[in-house]
Amino acid sequence: MTLSFTLPDGLKTGSEVHKELEIRDITAGDIIEANERSREVFLTPQGPVLMCPTDKVVRNMLCLIITKLGSLKMPLSPTEFNKLSAADFDFLAEKYIEQALKMEPANPHNALLFSNLGTIQRRQHRYEQALDSYTLA
Repeated sequence: MTLSFTLPDGLKTGSEVHKELEIRDITAGDIIEANERSREVFLTPQGPVLMCPTDKVVRNMLCLIITKLGSLKMPLSPTEFNKLSAADFDFLAEKYIEQALKMEPANPHNALLFSNLGTIQRRQHRYEQALDSYTLA
């Protein structure tokens, strides 16, 4: 299934602003690949720790599942994705989280998704929705 959206700000290249976007369903392979691309080693007092920062996983996942952004060539690179506004990132992250929650509504890890969703909603000053998401977390 493909979902279509219009980004709040869009990605500007030259004189053109790309706002019309389509994303496809997430696959198991997308989840694995996004996590593999996001791995970073952090040095702690107890030694190195391998982590996947949430924002980086979301960005890499979105780069995989965005099938259209205006007339740009796909897939969108992380460098191109990073040029999106914070409002566009929050908009896309919210759509991604909603799609992930629909995939596995009973997954015990959904608490983290609801917490992230609440953070996005709070940044957008949607406090009632944020409170609901935090409560579900």
